Amino acid sequence: MYTPGMKMADAIADRNVIMLLDSLRFRLGFGDASIDEVCSSRGYPTHIFLMLANVCTDASYVPDVSSLSADDAPAVIEYVKFSHKYFSESLLPHLHALIHRALSDEAAMYADVLNRYFDQLLQNVNAHFEAEELSFESGGHGQVPDEAGAHFEFLEKLEDLRNLIVRYLPDNSTDNARYLILGTLQDLEQSLRGHIVIEEKILFPLGEIVGKVKSTQTAQAPGRDTGDTLSLREKEIVAAVAHGKTNKEIADGLFISINTVVTHRKNIARKTGINSIAGLTVYAILNGIVDLNELNTN
Repeated sequence: MYTPGMKMADAIADRNVIMLLDSLRFRLGFGDASIDEVCSSRGYPTHIFLMLANVCTDASYVPDVSSLSADDAPAVIEYVKFSHKYFSESLLPHLHALIHRALSDEAAMYADVLNRYFDQLLQNVNAHFEAEELSFESGGHGQVPDEAGAHFEFLEKLEDLRNLIVRYLPDNSTDNARYLILGTLQDLEQSLRGHIVIEEKILFPLGEIVGKVKSTQTAQAPGRDTGDTLSLREKEIVAAVAHGKTNKEIADGLFISINTVVTHRKNIARKTGINSIAGLTVYAILNGIVDLNELNTN
């Protein structure tokens, strides 16, 4: 179990902690500094780091989420967003590049098939990641469909990829690219499993705490104008609706899933009290989200 006084150089001996540090963008060069000293120097809460590290390295560890408060939410959501980027912008592209390296010029057909496989995988992963972040930031009201099912679907696709490479993909290469691919797949799967555990044991329970705080704050201020609470992404969607775009067109334009668009629109309706397209168009004009002249020219 990791403690504040433990040297970070000793903690990093565990592969899961290496991936955690990479996700949080901690630079190496710790010397003999303790975990507490390293976290303090980088402005990251030590108790959150310890909770994340212990959860992803010890399956039997049960974090005391009740000791957290809404003030801890920014540090947790920072990890979530960074780790999502770590998967979609680092690990998966690296794996994709290794597969390209392993394919000879004569295997263009296989490269095309795997490119389409990766495009679909990345689209699904990014859509789910965005829905997870939305659910957390809305206090668990983002209605993410079947988190566990989606997680295991990703793991299943990685297992399929491993079997395709080991059993069926022609190997005309003379280097060790295939084994690098398998090693990267293993890292990706291990990191994803740790991420899943963190979400299940920390992220979503903390999201419920945040949701309760937000509900209390709303009840204490019933007369406040909820129009100003729209996020930047929600305003983008309101603007798109005002311009007459369908949910599919909005999803394609913002590179998110239709389900995520629907979730955003439900939150917009809840915050503004407006459901119709005509009503949202007027709302967008009155709140300066779109320009009336701009609408008239379309």
